[in-house]
Amino acid sequence: MKTKWQQIRTLLGLDHFQRLWQIKPLRLSLLGILLIPVMYSFIYLAAFYDPNENLKYLPVAVVNEDHPVMKDGEKIQIGNDLVQNLRENSKLKWEFMSRADMQKGFKEGKYYLGIVIPHNLSALATTVDSPKPLKGQLKYYFDKSYNYLAGSSIGDAMIKDVEKNLDKELTNAFVDKIFVQMKDSTKDLEKAADGANKLADGTKEAKKGSKQLADGLEKAKGATDQLEDGNKQIYNGLGELAPGAEKVAGGVSQIEKKALEMQKIAHDINDAIQKLTKNPPIPQLPSQKTNQPASQPTNGTPSDKLIDAKDKAKNLKKQYQDLISGKPELQNDPAAKSVLENIEQIIQSNDAAALEISKIKDKVPSSPVDTKSIQDALNKISKTANDKTAEIDKNVNDIKKLSKGADQVADGANKLYKGSQKVYQGQKELNKGMGDLKDGAGKLDDGLKEINDGQKELAKGLTDGVNEANQKLQGANAKGKVISDPVDVERTDLHPVPNYATGFAPYFISLSMWVGAMLLFTILDLEKASRKLGGRPLSLWVIGVVGVAQVLICIFALTWGLDIKAKLPVWLYLFTFIVSFTFIAINQMLADLLGNVGRFLAILILMFQLTSTGGTYPTQLIPDFYQALTPYLPMTYSIHGLRMIISNGDVSSMLQDIYILLSYFFGTFVVTRIYKMWIKPNIKGYFIKRLQHKSA
Repeated sequence: MKTKWQQIRTLLGLDHFQRLWQIKPLRLSLLGILLIPVMYSFIYLAAFYDPNENLKYLPVAVVNEDHPVMKDGEKIQIGNDLVQNLRENSKLKWEFMSRADMQKGFKEGKYYLGIVIPHNLSALATTVDSPKPLKGQLKYYFDKSYNYLAGSSIGDAMIKDVEKNLDKELTNAFVDKIFVQMKDSTKDLEKAADGANKLADGTKEAKKGSKQLADGLEKAKGATDQLEDGNKQIYNGLGELAPGAEKVAGGVSQIEKKALEMQKIAHDINDAIQKLTKNPPIPQLPSQKTNQPASQPTNGTPSDKLIDAKDKAKNLKKQYQDLISGKPELQNDPAAKSVLENIEQIIQSNDAAALEISKIKDKVPSSPVDTKSIQDALNKISKTANDKTAEIDKNVNDIKKLSKGADQVADGANKLYKGSQKVYQGQKELNKGMGDLKDGAGKLDDGLKEINDGQKELAKGLTDGVNEANQKLQGANAKGKVISDPVDVERTDLHPVPNYATGFAPYFISLSMWVGAMLLFTILDLEKASRKLGGRPLSLWVIGVVGVAQVLICIFALTWGLDIKAKLPVWLYLFTFIVSFTFIAINQMLADLLGNVGRFLAILILMFQLTSTGGTYPTQLIPDFYQALTPYLPMTYSIHGLRMIISNGDVSSMLQDIYILLSYFFGTFVVTRIYKMWIKPNIKGYFIKRLQHKSA
């Protein structure tokens, strides 16, 4: 009779463990199934617990062929400085050697990485301040055939680190050089500022002179304006004078002509009087009469000539008066008046002479005394005529001179008018030029003012620039260091992962649980185990307990053996239980429904989960085909959930993964139960009936 506890053990299938343990082959299989998951994850994570800590043992060949150079009295040795920095850097195992030794080491597989510092690195670095600066070049050597990671990922990280140090070193040196040149430039700027100030002072003085020049030109412009007005008046006056002078000269010429006619008349009268004086018309005394016949009067006697001269004189007077009346400019002329007076005198003298002669003709001398008195009277008339004639000759000569002078005056007036026209035009040009000069002087003054203002502003700007530059150049060394390394990177690790093992633990725990579940239905033959148990099927509790044991052993070994700490330690166990049960349910369904084909599919699914669940590289980096598989693979959610538990601490995201895993679990579990409880028995009964029917 079984006890109550024995009945419970049998109901739960716990007695199966005792029976399985008693069967040696099954006992060994059970031990392997329990230990393989922990071995799979523990060994791998222990071997690669934190490879970055061991980079200091990775040898890197360094060849320094650089030759130092001198620049501005300073020794430049970039290669030696880089070697010194590498000696102080313990991230990698730097080994310094010749190029031949490096090549030998690569050939023997001793080195994966190498650096060669070329001979002209320092020389090229000194060209930074030349018109065509040249870049230096480091040479890196890799040999990925011995180890891909060492030659690619680690090599790339090394290159970046070396380049960063070298860039910092060169930039610091270049900036120091630039700061020195800037300091020298500020000294030149100080000189330029002083020169600008002096130039501004000189321009200020020049401006004063230009102001005085402008004022003087302003006054000169006023004077030239007045001079232009005066010259204009002279020009206009001469313009009026020249025609008048010509008219006067013409009038004087006509006066001269009339004066000559008057002179001829005067001479004719004088000749007649002189002839009359020599042969006076005196009657003879009785005692003087002879028998000679008396002389007959003839035409052309002196008396007739006097009469004729009188007529000519009167006619000349009329012509002259007409001439003078037509020339107003001669009416008040003394010469013109003198000619008219002389004509009047000629007429008067002629009348007087004619009167005396007529008296003489009418008077009969009674004695020689009377004859003498007549002769005396004639002599007196002759003398008066000679005097008047001489006076008229003198006046005519004066008129000739006056005419000649009038011609000269007219000619001079014309020449003076033409000259004054040139003077006036020249004065206008001078005045215009003076105006332009005045305007130019004003513009010069304004321009000098602008120049002076600009020079002051330039001097102030240069001085301010020098002061600002000197101020900014303070602390040049510190600034050079900041420029060479301008950014301090502040890393904020939102969810720190201390080492490689902790980071990859979700992946290998999930992988171990799948392998353990897969082996449970591969190594442990449940059909044989069932026959060993008297035909009873292996209890689900046994399978569940195996899964729990796998989880407990694996998680304990990783947390205590490798010191992998989870942010949610309780959830680490609970979640891994769910993962284990889910993976067992999936593998059981495949094995029960499809047998060996199902076991092959379990291995194939494992392969896809190794590549498509984001355990190593982010899924965004894998091909599209594998990315398409990601959401359908259970390890996608086990890895993500374990990451939330170990490193992130996000419970809500982890619960979402649990829901998805439980859906996988219940789905496959229900399918397996339906198959075992209804489909498989019906199929078996169908084939038994067919066999019985055939045998009957």
